[in-house]
Amino acid sequence: MIENEPGEIAMSSCYTCREPFGFNPETVPSVYVNPATGQVLEEHEDKRTGVKQPICPACVRVINAARQNRGLAPHWQRAQP
Repeated sequence: MIENEPGEIAMSSCYTCREPFGFNPETVPSVYVNPATGQVLEEHEDKRTGVKQPICPACVRVINAARQNRGLAPHWQRAQP
């Protein structure tokens, strides 16, 4: 269990790689997916219409590295202890 973070620990598959992992549902990096189409909602779209899908730490590292290579800011940065 992660200390100093509220919430329960959940277990699910990563939306990106489909590997199972444990996470805090309140703080897990995630994307919102339209349940009717399966498409990831864009940042400007209303998140209330989507279903929150978790992203594992390994995929977050890959996504952030690719974003930084394109000159974009990384997503989902978490403070390191």
